[in-house]
Amino acid sequence: MSSPISREALFQEIRSARERRKSPDLSRKTVKDMDLSQEDLLGANFQNSDLRGCTLKGTNLENTNFKGANLQDVNLEGADLSGSDLEGCNLAGANLRGVDLYGCNLKKCDLTRTDFSKANMQQCDLEKATLYSVMLHDADLQRANLSGLDLHNLDLTTTKLQGATLKEADLSGIELPDFDLTGVNLQGANLQNAKLHNVILQEADLTKTSGLFRSRETNLAGTDLSGANLRGIKLQESNLSQAILSGVDLSEAQLQKVKLAGVNLQGVTFQQANLQEADLTGADLQNANLTKANLQSARLKQTTSDGASFQQADLASCDLYAARLAGASLAGANLQQTNLQAANLQAANLQGADLQQADLRDADLQQADLQGTCLIGTRYNAATQWPAGFVAELVRGITAQ
Repeated sequence: MSSPISREALFQEIRSARERRKSPDLSRKTVKDMDLSQEDLLGANFQNSDLRGCTLKGTNLENTNFKGANLQDVNLEGADLSGSDLEGCNLAGANLRGVDLYGCNLKKCDLTRTDFSKANMQQCDLEKATLYSVMLHDADLQRANLSGLDLHNLDLTTTKLQGATLKEADLSGIELPDFDLTGVNLQGANLQNAKLHNVILQEADLTKTSGLFRSRETNLAGTDLSGANLRGIKLQESNLSQAILSGVDLSEAQLQKVKLAGVNLQGVTFQQANLQEADLTGADLQNANLTKANLQSARLKQTTSDGASFQQADLASCDLYAARLAGASLAGANLQQTNLQAANLQAANLQGADLQQADLRDADLQQADLQGTCLIGTRYNAATQWPAGFVAELVRGITAQ
């Protein structure tokens, strides 16, 4: 329970505490509807106090303790709350326009209809806060903690979120075209059907989260990421089925065990990306750039990869059954123990490629360039079609089956 205190008694308490070189203790006080604008309340303790309807515009509240306080409908416009502890506060309907909240603890706060327009919320911790109808126009949330929050109905289009933590947050259906999410942690986030075309996700982390009792993948199914910069992104084990990835740059991305089956990947850049054990079954990789990519044990059955570049890529133990690779460049690629049964390799460039123990049964290599190609242990059959003038029976080390 909080006890009422008059304005005169409030400031007498503050003066007395400062004379004793103590922080003013105003905890469990009722200070409703009071105008405290421009006052110096630096370092005061308002823990569990009732300040409903107060006006604190432009007030210095740096490092103030508001833990558990009732700040409903309070006007804090332009105030300095940097470093303050507001955990568990009721800030419903409060005006925090232009407030400095740098490094504030906002855990478990009720932020229903709170106005944070143009507020500095860098490095704020909002874990388990209620954000229903919150206003974040031009708010700066860089490096803030928004883990586990439901954000899918919020307008984030003018906010700054670089480096923020959004682990397991709900961003389903959100529209953030041309948005900068550099360095954002989106582990386990729900981005289903989000519209993120031309978004910047450089160095963002969308890896699957693993805990003691559960394991959750980042859901990007149906997400529009067209034209996005995803260089170096971490997306291990993520679900990208039906995602829109046209023109995306995934250079140096971590994509181990990612689900890309049936996805249109035409012209996508995977240069030096790690796609170990990824599922690209039936994907369209026409003119994609997979130069120096790691595709060990990846599934590329029935992919369409005409004109794609796999130069110096590692495709060891990869499944390319019935894949279309007409005109593709596989120069210098590692294709050891790769399944190329029934693959179309017409006019493909295999110069210097390593096909040791690869399976070329029923494959079509007409007009392919096999200059310097290693075929030791390669299997073929009567249905295998070789380039004109190539006589398989005269090549040492390959086996007819």
